[in-house]
Amino acid sequence: MELLPVATQHYQAGRLEEAEAFFNRVIAQQPENSEAMYRLGTIAHQQGKLETAIYYYQQFLADKPDNAEVHNNLAIALVQQGRFAEALTHFQQALQLKPNYVQAHYNLALALKANGKLEEAIAHYRRTVELQPNHADAYNNLGNALLEWGKLEAAIASYQQAIKLVPTYAKAYSNLAIVLTKLGRIGEAIANCQQAIQLNPNCADAYYNMGNALQDRDSYREAIAQYQKFLKFQPDSGDAYNNIARSLIELGEIERAIATYKKALMLQPVNPVFHKNLGIALLLSGNLKSGFIEYEWRWRCPGFIQTKPSDSSPNLWDGSYLPNSTILLYAEQGLGDAIQFIRYVYLVRERVGRVIVECPQALLKLFRTIKDIDLLVEQGSKLPKFDTSALLMSLPRILGTTLETIPDRVPYLETRELETTVNVPITNPPDPVPNLKVGIVWKPNKTSPTYRQRSCQLTDFLPLLSIPGISFWSLQKDVSQSEMEQAPSNLIVLDKVLHDFADTATIVEQLDLIITVDTAVAHLAGAMGKEVWVLLPFSCDWRWMLNCQDSPWYPTMRLFRQPRSGDWSTVFIEVRTALNRLLTRNENVIR
Repeated sequence: MELLPVATQHYQAGRLEEAEAFFNRVIAQQPENSEAMYRLGTIAHQQGKLETAIYYYQQFLADKPDNAEVHNNLAIALVQQGRFAEALTHFQQALQLKPNYVQAHYNLALALKANGKLEEAIAHYRRTVELQPNHADAYNNLGNALLEWGKLEAAIASYQQAIKLVPTYAKAYSNLAIVLTKLGRIGEAIANCQQAIQLNPNCADAYYNMGNALQDRDSYREAIAQYQKFLKFQPDSGDAYNNIARSLIELGEIERAIATYKKALMLQPVNPVFHKNLGIALLLSGNLKSGFIEYEWRWRCPGFIQTKPSDSSPNLWDGSYLPNSTILLYAEQGLGDAIQFIRYVYLVRERVGRVIVECPQALLKLFRTIKDIDLLVEQGSKLPKFDTSALLMSLPRILGTTLETIPDRVPYLETRELETTVNVPITNPPDPVPNLKVGIVWKPNKTSPTYRQRSCQLTDFLPLLSIPGISFWSLQKDVSQSEMEQAPSNLIVLDKVLHDFADTATIVEQLDLIITVDTAVAHLAGAMGKEVWVLLPFSCDWRWMLNCQDSPWYPTMRLFRQPRSGDWSTVFIEVRTALNRLLTRNENVIR
């Protein structure tokens, strides 16, 4: 009996076990039989036996090194084993032997993208579709690579071409929704997810991507419903639980959110994003001690580091008494964060002999008023020698801060010794009743990831600006031309004279009250001991916690909260009422 034809018949019929047995008998009789070697390699590959497949492919190529198909298959097996460098060599050999080998270009592109080599992957995907214009999978995966590379419009075109080639391509519709969500085209994104699900109800990613789009539209309950559908397909997805928890926080259901973050961590115990998010939820609930411990994971999160020291020390401070040592404290994240947590300097100085603070240039003059700082260094400058170091926002964890032990020495920023060039005397116009002098801010820095939620419009302030007996001063930076045109004549706009926080502090010192959305100016006024009213979105930053109208961080602060997402009108009605009461109280005092 001819063994090779029989083995081949079994193989072609999909009877792999029988084929393997016969090919092994061929090898026993003809150890150099290359066809049997190759077929045994492909059978092992299909069975997931990668080491065996690689062995047989290599044996085949030792005899016939000019076979592009086997180089391609060997490269795929090597990629599956994580041996990317070796795989790359064999892909290149396959393409050298056969430059227009479509499958080798496509497989190489898949491997390159999986290893983060996006530009090279895109080149091979494009070569694939040049050679085979109807390759819908290549267009879909080219879209994925372009999306990851940040080329969003090009990604859209690629997904659309995949759909044009295969109108029932559910995965391409789902992927297209990701790009549309990133571009803020939420309605289109949701429609594409719905189309994907209609075409294939088992397209799990479409439910997940629809959840993301709904979250971006602030439709949090609907988003949760989609994530829960996704979990039926992939019950071990920590990301889905993480996103559900985020939606729960936006809905104000903090305890459920905490429990859900913990579910995510059961699935991925060392995921830094989940730990950081759990920390934020715990802080929001008022559990500062546990919250700051979890929040320490922030530094392991991809892309989270916004500022870091220009030098580093492996000897991180643990709160020990080091009277003969020098510590470096450095600011992180936003300017408001630095202002809030610089309050810990005096506690550090009680334990460590000398304190150096590295901070952004905009805070240098302001922080020079703090007596417990021995040396201030601008971020990015060369640092002097130091013995130990700590992040400003790690100090609450290091010192075991609870709600009861927040350092309450306020004011901790002074204006008497400020170095400033601003010269704007805050005076009232002649009036039978002395005016209340109020500073206002309506939007945070545009780079903030929560800019949209925390911002209101200058027009929202107009009902306040019409109250007689009050003079208003804008402390807003980067006032647009359209906002200047909206500003009434009784609003004095100061953005051209506010160059740093020392300038802003000089103005704040002369005012009676600051009314601001959640910005660094809120922290500045609170740290100066000025009366400050902060206008908060329904789902606010962790430091303002839940439901309370005051802040344990700033004794002179009052919080006004949206009763529902996006409802600034109710907030301003409450603020107007409070302003009228304050004005009446002041008039009674004067009389």
